[in-house]
Amino acid sequence: MLDIKLIRERENEVRAALARRGAATHLDALLQADQKRRRLVTDVENLKRQRNTASEEIGKLKKAGQDTAAKQVAVKAAGEQIAALDDQIQQGDQELNSLLLMIPNTPQTSVPDGKSAADNQVVRMHGTPPSLAFKPKTHMEL
Repeated sequence: MLDIKLIRERENEVRAALARRGAATHLDALLQADQKRRRLVTDVENLKRQRNTASEEIGKLKKAGQDTAAKQVAVKAAGEQIAALDDQIQQGDQELNSLLLMIPNTPQTSVPDGKSAADNQVVRMHGTPPSLAFKPKTHMEL
């Protein structure tokens, strides 16, 4: 599985390598899902920072004997937003991982281009293949 950071940093190279395999179809969806997830993480971090700042202010206001009801409501609302966004981040992680699993590894530059196993080239063979009196089972059948 390719690293999302590699795909993000070298998008054009990865796209070209996957096009050689005929597999660049899911890359756009993957990058969109990654961007959405990163935006959600940034939003959650900002909300947590705001909640922490408001919590500190509540402590200072309580020491000063002032009313903190409005700040407490804001902290509670921020906590609920954080929980909702955390759920969205978890769903985004699952979507991102499923898309990453659909992206094949990039081929080496020495590998000839091809879209399927039919495009493979035989480089060398050792011996002769045996002739069997029965039809051999495929790997999946075994």
